[in-house]
Amino acid sequence: MEMILATAVVVLSVCLAVLQIVRNVRFKSLADRRQKMIPVLLGVNATLVLCDASAGTGFVERASVDVCLAVTALSVMALSLNEHCRWIRIVYSVLIVQAVLAAYYALCVFGVFPHPPLCLPLVLLCLVAAGHLAVYAYCLWVRVCNVRLLIQSGNVWSYVCLAVDLVYLAFFLFYAMAAASLIYVDWSGSPWLLLLLNMLLVGLGGALAFRISYDSLFVICREKERLIVESMKISTAESSAASNREKAVYKDLYDRLVEYFEAEKPFLRGDLTINDVVEKVFSNKLYISRAISHYTGRNFCQFVNYYRVMYSVDCFRQNTDMKVSELWSVCGFNSIVSYNMAFRLFMGENPSDWCRSEKIRLSRKKTIFAAD
Repeated sequence: MEMILATAVVVLSVCLAVLQIVRNVRFKSLADRRQKMIPVLLGVNATLVLCDASAGTGFVERASVDVCLAVTALSVMALSLNEHCRWIRIVYSVLIVQAVLAAYYALCVFGVFPHPPLCLPLVLLCLVAAGHLAVYAYCLWVRVCNVRLLIQSGNVWSYVCLAVDLVYLAFFLFYAMAAASLIYVDWSGSPWLLLLLNMLLVGLGGALAFRISYDSLFVICREKERLIVESMKISTAESSAASNREKAVYKDLYDRLVEYFEAEKPFLRGDLTINDVVEKVFSNKLYISRAISHYTGRNFCQFVNYYRVMYSVDCFRQNTDMKVSELWSVCGFNSIVSYNMAFRLFMGENPSDWCRSEKIRLSRKKTIFAAD
């Protein structure tokens, strides 16, 4: 039973690490910091599991901690709120803890230390679960306190992201409580239940790695992600169509807005507000909001984000070596999460996938021109 679990964890970790390395090499210019950290994290986790499996009996109980550490780091990297925490420091901390545990288990094998006590996995599991919950609570609290950012990202996509993150968190906490109770009571049938729970946790880690690798929200039902984006675009189009039937009383104002945005590019400022635009187009906030709504079906923030996304698209087409982590910062967004949400809304897919397909398209186009 212990060999089954150890083999499953190691094989899955190695396979995911190899696939991510291949993906990073293939799309080297587009791989962000999180995607580069996945192979390192999974490789250290596989080493930890091997050392733990050799340390003696009780591996099934200790494996809960081994896998939880990796899942915690992956959860922080996949969290839609991770711009509010220094996630790289959390990942480094997890790597250090994994390395220390691996060294401890290796010394147990050589008899330097006695076999790990049963209380060790129970205490560590509770600490990992508490830390996991604390990070999520902190990020959510920062988001709620930042009213301006909350209003800017207050669309359907941001709420869906929060809901998905909450589902992953709930599953993790449920697992931690169930595993801790089984370890504590030391029930005779608990090893088999722990084996099942650990296999589910390994699957959760694989799903999180997939989300980070493909920069996606859903793992299995990815079609749902496309439908959500399409529904957001349809609702905007319907609003625009309805407003176009009204009198074009705001046409002159809207034309001045477009001319100002295209000529001066004020959207490149991350702190741009509607009050700044008021002074440039000689109008007021109410008229500007109505003009944008009449001719685009969007609010002011969406109008600004549209120009930012289109600017990032032009930047990438001019330099296909730019990374997504560079694109969002040069076009006026304050966080990569806001950029991802806006990009999905206006382009229908996430930035990483679009950049990869666009890079391939431009490469083929150059090849055709060269052949001609």
